[in-house]
Amino acid sequence: MKRALLVLLLAGGAFLASATQVVPTATVTLDNGSPSKDGSDWDWTYTISVTNGDLSDIQSFEIFNVYGVVDTSAPWWDGWGASSTSVGGGLYDVTFTNYEDPCRNCSLDGFTIESTSNNKVNADYTAYIDGNHQDSAVVGAAATATPEPASISLIGLPLLALAGLKFRRKSA
Repeated sequence: MKRALLVLLLAGGAFLASATQVVPTATVTLDNGSPSKDGSDWDWTYTISVTNGDLSDIQSFEIFNVYGVVDTSAPWWDGWGASSTSVGGGLYDVTFTNYEDPCRNCSLDGFTIESTSNNKVNADYTAYIDGNHQDSAVVGAAATATPEPASISLIGLPLLALAGLKFRRKSA
């Protein structure tokens, strides 16, 4: 009887311990003073912060639809790499990949996107954690200064229709 009670207590304690495990979370923020002028381009610098875990829990994070990407860089000395992929229309998805950074409950800055634009919009990002969890949010990123053609047509076509109504001939 005592042995069965002991086994039950140990099993219950192991279950409670596993149920209270905290999942690491990651937050990406645009650094104060960013973007900063870099020759004819602009440097957008980001920081990633991890709570309830360490940077080795983060496989990568990706910022989506960044305009005018010229170059990317990451704190390589801490085991990170950077790359960008064109998604069309001058937009890029930028990925920062962690190869070996073990820092616990900390933050790391120095993730840089060099862009031709200093116009800020909110861009989505996703941090990939432990291969099975993702944190997604919004962070500032470079945007185009001119509206895309589809936006212009949304404004221009109704104005042309109004102008056509004004000059329409009245039939008798």
